[in-house]
Amino acid sequence: MIPDLDETLKQLLIQRVPLDPAEVDIAFDLPDREWAAGLSKPALNLYLYDIRENREFRENDWVVERNGNNTGTKRRRPLRVDLSYMITVWTQAVEDQHRLLWHTLATLLRHPVLPTEMLQGELRTTVERLGLEVRMDAAQPDGVMKSPAD
Repeated sequence: MIPDLDETLKQLLIQRVPLDPAEVDIAFDLPDREWAAGLSKPALNLYLYDIRENREFRENDWVVERNGNNTGTKRRRPLRVDLSYMITVWTQAVEDQHRLLWHTLATLLRHPVLPTEMLQGELRTTVERLGLEVRMDAAQPDGVMKSPAD
């Protein structure tokens, strides 16, 4: 389901910033020197650097779904997981980096819940089936990275 979230974020940025994929690459790679050396045009990189269970939303009780034949199916509630992305912008001019980063941040802040119609693949199917939503926080001071050195 992580590739579906990546594609959802990519489509959100393409459609809502908006970004033209012919002019700006959107990648999900480790932003190291080797990767940066291969860039031929401006790039926006969303690197997934942390995955952890959201214990605040943990629910240990079971859900019983009634079947049509006087039986039921017992299942655990869905696991809630936080995925943290580091977003970097790569351009020739610093002004362009800051402009692209600002438009990206503004778009993410306008969408604290990812629009269901933008969700891709199994992510959309699961969210609709379970009646959930995909929440998103951006630029939070109490996030996973506690110090600038992180």
